[in-house]
Amino acid sequence: MWSSNTNMNGGIKDSDKLLKLKYPTLSIQSLSNYLLALHTKLRDQSTNTQEFVKYSNKLVHSLLEYTLSILPADYYDIKTIQTPCNVPFQGCSLISSISYNNNNTDNTMNSQLNLCGISIVRAGESMEFGLRSLIPDIPIGKILIQRDEFTQNKQAKLFYTKLPMNITQAKQIFLMDPMLATGGSCILAIKTLIKLGVTIQQITFINLIACPEGLQRVYAKYPQLKIVTSFVDQGLNEHCYILPGIGDYGDRYFGTVTP
Repeated sequence: MWSSNTNMNGGIKDSDKLLKLKYPTLSIQSLSNYLLALHTKLRDQSTNTQEFVKYSNKLVHSLLEYTLSILPADYYDIKTIQTPCNVPFQGCSLISSISYNNNNTDNTMNSQLNLCGISIVRAGESMEFGLRSLIPDIPIGKILIQRDEFTQNKQAKLFYTKLPMNITQAKQIFLMDPMLATGGSCILAIKTLIKLGVTIQQITFINLIACPEGLQRVYAKYPQLKIVTSFVDQGLNEHCYILPGIGDYGDRYFGTVTP
């Protein structure tokens, strides 16, 4: 039996502390009892598709809120509003995904892409609703990458891309895939973006469950990459599945069975 290495008071696992020292750009959610309960429900093999989708969406929403909470201050604009008590309140608001500026030369509007999301199909599509619920106007692109199950290390292959216009201008790109196992899909997706002119500083990779092997491989290739995860598991088995893991996330979320 594998333990989450935490008590019922929650907190940061000892293993996570070591990983964060090793990888300075790695962010891991603090393991509250509520977060642990979500993981418990998702990992349970008896959880049906309807329940899996329900609790997965809750976990995605929680992780994305955490991601937005650790963005630097320049991603937020100072904003003063009037409360119902007719008292001013100075707060802030997240920058718009797309901003428009007037071109004084010909009086046209120029658009600037600030924030965008990219899901690694198909499992990454499960995170799109959560991102759009928090940032309604955000453009979301897709990269179709699949593991070749007939290769020894389950090598990733690129099949399709459909990305937002002017993606190289984006201030921040949220690359989404629920699982970081071997790291092959993540590395290939980043390689694809860099070939288009995107820099590693523009990318934040967001995933629900990671493992040490995947983190090591990705950071060996891209040490400056920002990774945000909800949980780091024990490791991979001989079939390159995360343990204790969650099974095939895409199959469980979309209610399909791989032939």
